[in-house]
This record gives sequence, structure tokens and C-alpha cells, in this order.
Amino acid sequence: MKPKNVTNDELAAMVQKGFAESKRQVDEQFVQVHHELGAIRKQLLGVVYRPEFDDLQERVHELENLLTVFKKKTA
Repeated sequence: MKPKNVTNDELAAMVQKGFAESKRQVDEQFVQVHHELGAIRKQLLGVVYRPEFDDLQERVHELENLLTVFKKKTA
């Protein structure tokens, strides 16, 4: 088969169509990521992060030690 000669206008139309399709796909993926991120944020509501947990655990441990000392003094 003899190759078809493509005009500049036809080439421009093909390139534009390719970019439009790529943009559509990126937009769809962005919407999907946005929804997934929203779902993740909902799951993380009320989650205590490790440094905060460790700090709280240390404070409770100190209070338990103080309580033990107080109980021994009053016994």
C-alpha cells in the first residue's frame, strides 16, 4: 500500500485529538485519586499518631509510678 500523505491541518487535528484524550484520562484519574484521598481522610479521623501515643503512654506511666508511691506512703 502506498502511504497516505497527511496535511499539516490533519496532523494538527490528530495531535489535538491525542492531547484531548490524554487530558480526559488525566482528569478522570485525578477525580478518582481525589475521591480515594477523601476516603482515606475519613478513615484517619480520630487516629492517634505514634509520637502522640508514645508521649501519652509515658505520661500515664509516670502517673502510675506516682500513684504507686502515694499508695505506699498512705498504707
